[in-house]
Amino acid sequence: MTATQWTAERVLSDLTPGMRMKLLFDTAKAATAIAPEELEKLFAEQSYEARLAACCILDFQARKRLGDVELRDAYL
Repeated sequence: MTATQWTAERVLSDLTPGMRMKLLFDTAKAATAIAPEELEKLFAEQSYEARLAACCILDFQARKRLGDVELRDAYL
């Protein structure tokens, strides 16, 4: 699955209560190109795993080395 196809529903379908953190991190890493609107949907979920996945996605996005244009767009 390509990064552009990741949605909140797709991430939620990969998450299960009590899942191992490695699997959650792997899912989050694969979904780093998820749209901001979809990420907000994950933060709004009641499940711990969905909210943690959203935090992990943000972490992986922050670790990705951005070019000057992407940095400018992210902060301005």
